[in-house]
Amino acid sequence: MASQSFRRAVTKARRALRLVEGGEPEAAAIVLEKLAANRDGRHFGRHWLQLQACCLKRGDFRAISEPFRMLRFIGPQGLFILIGPYTTRRGGGASMQLSGMVGRVLPHAALPELTGHLEALFGMVAGPLPRVLPVRRYASIGTLAGEAGEAFVVPNEWGWPDSADGPALNDMREQRRRFQAAGRECIRRIFTEPGASLLLNAIEGEDAGIEVQQREYAMHDIGHASGIGLRRKLADGLLSTFWMRSVEEWRADGVAFELAARTGSQEAAGKLVAANLCVRLGIDAQRGGGIERDTDVNVSLLTFDRLLKAGAIRIVGRRLAFEESTWAGLARAVEVMRTDAVHLTREELRCEHLLGLHRLYGGLEVQPATLELFRGLVVDVCSGVYRELA
Repeated sequence: MASQSFRRAVTKARRALRLVEGGEPEAAAIVLEKLAANRDGRHFGRHWLQLQACCLKRGDFRAISEPFRMLRFIGPQGLFILIGPYTTRRGGGASMQLSGMVGRVLPHAALPELTGHLEALFGMVAGPLPRVLPVRRYASIGTLAGEAGEAFVVPNEWGWPDSADGPALNDMREQRRRFQAAGRECIRRIFTEPGASLLLNAIEGEDAGIEVQQREYAMHDIGHASGIGLRRKLADGLLSTFWMRSVEEWRADGVAFELAARTGSQEAAGKLVAANLCVRLGIDAQRGGGIERDTDVNVSLLTFDRLLKAGAIRIVGRRLAFEESTWAGLARAVEVMRTDAVHLTREELRCEHLLGLHRLYGGLEVQPATLELFRGLVVDVCSGVYRELA
């Protein structure tokens, strides 16, 4: 249970956020300076509070770069406040706004050693492996605020140099809320009872469910670091279309599944697959952008396509059924996807010119019959669920 001092520190940090939101960054800086001078400031770290205040006064956030990368913005009990320019990208546009979050990093298990496995698969690793921190959000403003805000705060969108070297912040409560609100119902509409129960059981229970979901998100981000690497692809403008971004996301999923199979039990690998499918089919496939323009919908389509090609799912009435409704069966269900994603990653490393990535990613095809099955069995059966349960 949090102490009174801890709660007071959070209250004062929330006040600073409100002042920033109200267009008074200098007043917010004074609040943070006073908190740093107070005993309650120890929960955030006094030096960090002073640094954050200085950045707000100057309107210059370059000084945050190094401590952000080194995780020195996190207090001894996991508490943090982070304020700075943050960019969101939706519907083909970008919006930058002074944003912030007060939260706490949740306890979580470390990932197994993965560098050696990536080197064995691809002969190299594209830079340092990304880090994902599960957090509980106490308050947020700007582009991070509200239900429409970012639940997964990617580091490269913060407005200071080399922010991509820092950690992603994954708001686990918000992730779970969004799924519980409607994603769960979608999974039950898409799959027969044995398959739906299997998928949902992987993320049941607050602590156990968060642990599985956190591991899936973290392994997915490691998947992005394979091959040419997400950072280089973004810097060189190689993911300029929704289809290129879709293939990249799908590829990262497939590499994550391969790493899970190499580093854990079949049960652990199966649960990771289940957590992924709950999000991909229960949430991402239902996004309003649709098949013609939405990245997440097409990631889900590619995943569905590989499950069909593997013979891992069959149609029973108007629902999907797994051939093997077990954790080991789920791990086997994505073997074709794993193989294809690893092959694609090796091929991108063989490109003489980076623009060759367009040929590779554009070469992935989904047959019209598969597209119609996806529409009918995954999307249409969930039509209206998010509106009905909002």
